[in-house]
Amino acid sequence: MSFTPTRLPDRVKASLWAGSRALVVGAAMLGASLSSPALAENIRGAATGPTTAPGFSHPEQYIHLKDVKPADNMYPVIQHPEQDKAAQAKLASLAAKTGKKPNIMIFLLDDVGWGDPGFNGGGVAVGNATPNMDRLANEGLLLTSAYSLENTLIIFTSDNGPECEIPPHGRTPFRGCKGWEGGVRVPTFVYWKGMIAPRKSDGLFDLADILPTALDLAGVPGAKLAELFPKSTYIDGVDQASFLIADDGLSARRSRIYTLNQYYSAIRIDEFKGVATGEIENGVVQKGFPGGFSGPVFTDTGGAIVFNLYTNRKRT
Repeated sequence: MSFTPTRLPDRVKASLWAGSRALVVGAAMLGASLSSPALAENIRGAATGPTTAPGFSHPEQYIHLKDVKPADNMYPVIQHPEQDKAAQAKLASLAAKTGKKPNIMIFLLDDVGWGDPGFNGGGVAVGNATPNMDRLANEGLLLTSAYSLENTLIIFTSDNGPECEIPPHGRTPFRGCKGWEGGVRVPTFVYWKGMIAPRKSDGLFDLADILPTALDLAGVPGAKLAELFPKSTYIDGVDQASFLIADDGLSARRSRIYTLNQYYSAIRIDEFKGVATGEIENGVVQKGFPGGFSGPVFTDTGGAIVFNLYTNRKRT
């Protein structure tokens, strides 16, 4: 997770649109475009009719849904009205009990790899035990794709993934470090005693989402946030309060934009990532592919490149 740009030049917008079109081919194949509020769940077998065969549904699959801007200068979201209502009810109940708004505590680490903490498979297994992190993560919401004080929301995360040019460095199961998925996918959990039920989610969450989420907890939810900013300021974060607080909450973010230096790099929707810019392996120094700040980048693919992050996590 990393911050996305507040303003995109026309060339980037055109690339973004092209990448988005490449990723929503699946929606066109369904024969219709579904609009928000989200049906929330892409029922298995929906292309040919529901199925009774054993298996699992995927409620956070959004490629077939249309996201909606809360305001003209806000990033579009997948709407979950019933989930939002349930979350606001929990917040109102807490406010009645405590008589004040919640505290928010953010632990922002530097260059921590997704696979470093124990709650993501690191810890003792790699010689670096993280017992306190693991305990809080197991009692809160562990976000795999982007944290005990009463009336306090704790967010534990990293500014970005590891740089891998100078050892020792962080660990990641994804491709590369700076410049690729391994450099932006970070270990993250949120913890709020009595408010967040223990669970894991692969729903999209960007560090830019912290601003609108915090403002919602302060009493400025959704589109009301736009009233605090000039219309010329684009708010690229998404209000994720109900994702965190509602029981089995779903992410409100349909897509996530990546940047590399000054370039638009990629866009992710569900498990699919369309890539337009990336680092060139062994482009300057023949030392494998550690990923880092040095080395050339490609900015023109000559066509759409789309990867599946679940099945090809080392390729993007």
